[in-house]
Amino acid sequence: MKANAIASERINPFYVRLKHLKMEKWYVNAMQEAKSKRCPFSKENNYNKLEIDKIGFYKKQLWFHFCGIVNEGWVPHKFVRKNYRLLKLHFKIDHQYDNAIVAAQNLLSYSGYDLSIDNVIKFIEDKHSYVPNDFFRLFINNKGSFKILNNKSYRRIRGQLLRNRPVVMWLDNNEHCVILIGFNRKVFFYKDAYDGLNKTITVSQLTHRWKKSGYLAFSY
Repeated sequence: MKANAIASERINPFYVRLKHLKMEKWYVNAMQEAKSKRCPFSKENNYNKLEIDKIGFYKKQLWFHFCGIVNEGWVPHKFVRKNYRLLKLHFKIDHQYDNAIVAAQNLLSYSGYDLSIDNVIKFIEDKHSYVPNDFFRLFINNKGSFKILNNKSYRRIRGQLLRNRPVVMWLDNNEHCVILIGFNRKVFFYKDAYDGLNKTITVSQLTHRWKKSGYLAFSY
């Protein structure tokens, strides 16, 4: 790609926060606009948390397109904090099935492959409890990628989330599955497979509960 080429693509929405930079003007309406064309955020717009719906590249730089009620435009990636990310994942619950199966179905749906529970189960051996390896064939056959994150550092977990890829994690002696969807400096954000709600958990609490399940986790 040439240095001045413009490219963009629509992605699953996620939320970011901006760095604490001492400047008034943050974004441009189009990536190719000059710095002098940068605009300030209006008071009605909570610029501390932006919903991103597209990413783009221009002059060898990554850009995030944000959409809001009042403003929309392009923010350079260099203005975005690395210690915050929240993915916008819609969760479907189904109490008839093991919550690991439900979590895997929702993760696959987020990746772009919306299968029914019955079709998900066809890729998995019939059993009463599940571990990450049981979902290998499901994701390889449909998504084409699968990543085991067992006993990995939180750096790897955060790395997946920064790539816009949620993480399924086992907790509480394998009795509970959650999908991690984001983090900040103090907590992780997750979807609970029991009720589909957004929840938060501190790193120490998560470590304690994850350890009880042998640090089992996967993504794609």
